[in-house]
Amino acid sequence: MDYLVTAADGKEYGPVTFEELRQWVLQDRVRHDTPVKNFHTGQAIAAGAIPGLFSSVPPPPAAGTDWSQPPAPPAAYPRNYSPSGYAPRMTDDGKGVLIGVIARCALGILLFFLLHGIGLIVSGYAVVYAIQSKANGHKFGIASLIIASVTFLVILVGWIIRLQGGGGF
Repeated sequence: MDYLVTAADGKEYGPVTFEELRQWVLQDRVRHDTPVKNFHTGQAIAAGAIPGLFSSVPPPPAAGTDWSQPPAPPAAYPRNYSPSGYAPRMTDDGKGVLIGVIARCALGILLFFLLHGIGLIVSGYAVVYAIQSKANGHKFGIASLIIASVTFLVILVGWIIRLQGGGGF
């Protein structure tokens, strides 16, 4: 079974297997109250409710524990890819990004003919959106960037023709 772990920063990490989750428990990256979601069903539970996860790990300290020394901070979750494989993994296949870029490009072309300058702005935004999707590692990030860039260049050439008084539009 695979799990998604919601860290203190609010981001989800995974999916990870039960064994990877046990390693995170041993590294103090997952605690009894850490929210964990079943990757396949989406059911959310506390990590402490997963049978056998904390069997070799001592439970959290009781209420009467001596707090003369502050507790050690938990290990940080990685932000970028690391060879240990504990980087966040995408659960989105990227189709939504591609559709979003195509919709913005189509809107940019339509607005170019209807409202002139707004079309150039919207197609420029499509390029920015595509650059962000590529930077986030979406599957269709490069295709989105190509589509948005070509659309922006077509509208820019249309503007140049319009400013020179040609084209009749």
